[in-house]
Amino acid sequence: MLKAVLACLIVVCASIAARASEPSSAERLARDYLAAYSAVDTTAMARFLSSDAVFADQTAQPADGGPIVLNGRDAFLKQFKTYGLSRLEYELANVFESNGRVVFIGHVNAYYPRRAGGTLRFRSRIVTVITVEVGKVTRHEDFADYTNAEKTVLK
Repeated sequence: MLKAVLACLIVVCASIAARASEPSSAERLARDYLAAYSAVDTTAMARFLSSDAVFADQTAQPADGGPIVLNGRDAFLKQFKTYGLSRLEYELANVFESNGRVVFIGHVNAYYPRRAGGTLRFRSRIVTVITVEVGKVTRHEDFADYTNAEKTVLK
């Protein structure tokens, strides 16, 4: 009898541990969206974003001197295309999901082609928070360390 109870307990514990290690549906969606974002694939990004999605980067200092806040999928994708990025590479140290917000913590490498040849790479620490509601990304927030970003020209 004791062996049967212990066997059942082991199976239940293993099942709980397996489920705890699997990413939530929000995390899976956020990871897929971040892959499209990293590939600068605006067609794929559009499929993940709600029509009223918000992109915000309160840490950015664009030419007008203020943070970036873009309201609506179309406004975000239109602006994103103007950045001239060839790709983004995230090096993630930590990812977690809480209440539909998926938090990515690590570094990002942003690659821009240069007219003179080669590629300009910006590398900075970043926290990206993707909010998922009803199967869509409704908010993308970046918090990057632009002040201490490494700038490198790659051949």
